[in-house]
Amino acid sequence: MPQVVSQSTRQSSADFVALHRFNGLLGPPVRPRAARLSALAFVALIAATAPARGDGPADFIVNELEIDRFKETIRELAALETRHWAQPENFIAVKFIADKLRSFGYDNVVLDAYMYQSIIQFNVYATKVGTVRPTEMYILGAHLDSINFSNFRDAPGADDDAAGVASVLETARVLARTTTEVSVRFALWNNEETGLNGSAAYVANHRDLQGTLEEPLWIGMIQQDMILYDHGPGPIPDADVEYNRDHVFHGEAMHLAQFVADAMQRYGDMPAEVGDRMDNTDSRSFWNDTPAVSARENQRIAEIGQGSNPHWHQSTDRFDTYSEADYEFGFNIVKMVTGAVAELSGAGCRPCGDMNCDGRIDAGDIDPFFLALADPPAYSAAFANCRAANGDLDHDGRLAGGDIEPFFRCIVLSGPDCNANGASDFCDGIGPLEIVGQPAGATACEDRTVRLAVRTTRPALRYQWRKDGVEISGAVHSVLIVGPLTPADAGDYDVLVGDACVDLTSESATLTVRPAPAINTHPRSQTVCLGAPLVLSVDASGLALTYQWRKDRRDIPGATNPTYTVPAVSQSDAGVYDVVVANSCGTVRSDPASVTIRTTILTHPAGQTVCENDPVFFTVGASGASLTYQWRKDAVNISGATQNFFVIAAAALSHAGIYDVVVTSAQCVQTS
Repeated sequence: MPQVVSQSTRQSSADFVALHRFNGLLGPPVRPRAARLSALAFVALIAATAPARGDGPADFIVNELEIDRFKETIRELAALETRHWAQPENFIAVKFIADKLRSFGYDNVVLDAYMYQSIIQFNVYATKVGTVRPTEMYILGAHLDSINFSNFRDAPGADDDAAGVASVLETARVLARTTTEVSVRFALWNNEETGLNGSAAYVANHRDLQGTLEEPLWIGMIQQDMILYDHGPGPIPDADVEYNRDHVFHGEAMHLAQFVADAMQRYGDMPAEVGDRMDNTDSRSFWNDTPAVSARENQRIAEIGQGSNPHWHQSTDRFDTYSEADYEFGFNIVKMVTGAVAELSGAGCRPCGDMNCDGRIDAGDIDPFFLALADPPAYSAAFANCRAANGDLDHDGRLAGGDIEPFFRCIVLSGPDCNANGASDFCDGIGPLEIVGQPAGATACEDRTVRLAVRTTRPALRYQWRKDGVEISGAVHSVLIVGPLTPADAGDYDVLVGDACVDLTSESATLTVRPAPAINTHPRSQTVCLGAPLVLSVDASGLALTYQWRKDRRDIPGATNPTYTVPAVSQSDAGVYDVVVANSCGTVRSDPASVTIRTTILTHPAGQTVCENDPVFFTVGASGASLTYQWRKDAVNISGATQNFFVIAAAALSHAGIYDVVVTSAQCVQTS
């Protein structure tokens, strides 16, 4: 568990391919990257209605967990003495984990390569491929590296985080023996202790690949990091499931955290609490892309970060440091998470016989069934949105002759109309498909992104979003991402949800798009005569606009209207002006407008004190085309005084006064 978090640098495509090629020398080749999607796609948290403790599929799966296997994995990893990223034992741990996953029957183990400090590093993951919606996925993670800041060679990391790795592996083992409706990825991250670098590299390199069998859409992420030692505040040990209240998907992450914590009541033997300050663990890498939570022994910031575990990042974090009660405590967290993942992924259930995916189990499924049996490629081509696995009714992992009898039994039990006869296409105990979370309307700014989601009591077989009653092409997941928003996206959205026995329509959610500010006409550059008025204006569109004029990039106090006026300019008014237009949807700055002050008079007449009868001579220096002059005394024109000089031959008392000259050029009129 790191004390700092850093950003992982996204690798180039060439670097990433090269790493995968090198990876092939170290074990089974890494699966190649799928073609990049044209846009990010995300799916929402499936907040299922949890069954009571009993004999349902998830109960059966949890009962298969073995505490001795959990403990032995921790012991073997801690016995390496260190899994520090720069030590050879780190790769030994990578290989140990990969071999474990293969021993469970996963033939899709990936050593996910990336670079850290110019050294090749590996995450490890394997995927349980879903049978209903395989291109959607929950990620279950822990970190495989360890650290002791005082001695990198003495970092056994039994709790941090061999225990989390052991938990993920034990969940992977028991889920390998059943089926899931959606996919589940078991991911063990490297370089967590150096700043979440392994998980950050995974997110950077995989987020745009989502929606394929190679990289299913991320529905949610559950991290396990330090799960053995609850000796913190409070008399009763309890698990903590944390989300972060400030990240993008905090609402859905809160529901996911509560769902996981509630699973403790059904599968564990102690309390579990929900916290909202998740940080500094690999789930942080995902929190801007999917609902992400962390299951742990204590709150990361308030308790672990304050020293609740004295063995954290110490040489004492060894297997034999922890008591049997500590391992029982950790195993309760294993059961909690495994039960939650089993429920969320629809473990133990398969669709029954709907081979043409028309929502019914009837005679129309017979020809597709035998086509899938005889010619799988032809079936895939004819029914691109279906899976041949729908016909695997004897649950042996393949479509074969043994499925014929249960298939026809399913047809007979269902009758010509599944809806009328009430047959279910899911195994007993799952309950009816119902909408428990309606899409919520939203008001959002132009160019932003809005996420509309529907929650059901269990995963549906199909989703279809509509806008104003018209189906949206490709919008076939439990979540709809709309954006970047334009005014055309405003409207009423709903989603059709269904399986083989029921079709549901959600309530309508209204999306209102608020326009961002836009400048239609920018202020124009001007040359203004000294002393003349300056008027700058902008024309902008948008709601509730504010304005702030600037000169030379500094705000002009009080200049907060669409028009900025200076009644009479001076030389100090020369400069570059712009205006910042803003509202709650954004800010836009106008093009700059240069203001130049033109001066016609170069040298002004000088005041004089003379004796009576002395001559007086005033002169003015000016530049410009077609100059004319008009001398004035006390602001009154002097007849005939229209040269660039004015002479009084013999001064008299009546000549005393204020003299100036009005100089006119082709561009300006200026008074001295």
